[in-house]
Amino acid sequence: MLTKPQATTILRGPCSADQLQLKIQTGPDDLRGRGNNLNIEVHFADGHIQFANNVNMDATWPAKSIETVNIPINPPVSPAAIRQIRLIHDAHAHFPYTEDGWDVREVNAYAMGNGQTTQIGRSYQLHHLTSSIAGFAIDTVPTSGCAAPQGQITELQFTFKTGDDDLRGANSLNLTVNFADGTKQFAPNINQSWQWPEGSTKIFTLLLHHPVLLNRIKSVTLQTQDPSDNWNLNSLQIDASGNGIAQSIGSQGFFRFGGSAQPLTVTVK
Repeated sequence: MLTKPQATTILRGPCSADQLQLKIQTGPDDLRGRGNNLNIEVHFADGHIQFANNVNMDATWPAKSIETVNIPINPPVSPAAIRQIRLIHDAHAHFPYTEDGWDVREVNAYAMGNGQTTQIGRSYQLHHLTSSIAGFAIDTVPTSGCAAPQGQITELQFTFKTGDDDLRGANSLNLTVNFADGTKQFAPNINQSWQWPEGSTKIFTLLLHHPVLLNRIKSVTLQTQDPSDNWNLNSLQIDASGNGIAQSIGSQGFFRFGGSAQPLTVTVK
């Protein structure tokens, strides 16, 4: 899975973003280019839309590659004013080629301006795009932008180390963050139905829907979807970061998923 290119920071005064940056990871099926291209729509809070067509410039994006797309925002806006980003695959059949299909494995979206960068959205689900399923939308974090108070957490990073029994590719690992006020944030299938091999280390980063103080995060619950698949989790490390804060907030030793095992709940420090 993609990891963040740098620590998330808060855009400071004047608080504005003049560029949207997308880091796009292709899955097993490439983006062909040559008329089969990617168009981007940026939707703003005031209802207007900015279009960026053929951002791959007719080039092929190979399977498993990571490409960076920079889109100027004019006029500059607060990062929180960017509400949705839509990726649209413009697929065509051109002789001697058949219609193109494209796998998008992961997208990370960043608002940039005044020398600062903040992550405003992420899609980690695998999307297979065709002419009939041409695109998908990424909703940005509702409160992303300038005003997260000092000491509040905006994202959690999970480091998983698998032991001598893998997480099968057909299985899904679901994650739930439990807050002190009883609300929850659910992240399904964080492994994207990909195998986590024996002895592997995988990192998953979750953007919180709203900044919170550390004492507002109560626990994290993990559960696999397929009880017939056994998975040995050797260890889990949970790290929190935000405006002026970066620290470890939880850990877990060996736990075996599958069979009659209950979900794993890790209490936050």
